[in-house]
Amino acid sequence: PGAAGLPPRPAAPPQREVALRKDVETTENLAEELFYELLFARDSQQRERDSKTRLGLLLQWASYPLAALCVARVCQAARSVATGEGYGTQDVISMLLDFTFVRLGLSLDAVLWGQALSFALVISLALMQVRGFLVTMYQVSHARIFSASTEVFS
Repeated sequence: PGAAGLPPRPAAPPQREVALRKDVETTENLAEELFYELLFARDSQQRERDSKTRLGLLLQWASYPLAALCVARVCQAARSVATGEGYGTQDVISMLLDFTFVRLGLSLDAVLWGQALSFALVISLALMQVRGFLVTMYQVSHARIFSASTEVFS
């Protein structure tokens, strides 16, 4: 027993034990990173399989009109800024709905339905952009974590 009946202080761990503890910690970090890489790879494979289903193909084909709508809106906004004129009462969607309603013989308000459809499309585009931003941020943070863990090996 040491002073005042306390047990003696344990000796400092040898250098080999410290090095082995560091190696175990590094290996555990690597195993965790490999686990996340495997999850990411499986998720990518699942998304690729989903894109080949009927729903995936439908969503892919639905994205083309949304992209065309975005291009039309940007062109319309650029024309409005360049000429100093406002949008007017009808946008591209309202004009298409008006044309469709006339062809089908429906007596519906194309401007009202066009505004509602434009709002729904803009909201869906915004949600897709937020999702894309979050996925990108996940990939950036994952890459940063992985690069930090590989610095231990060098």
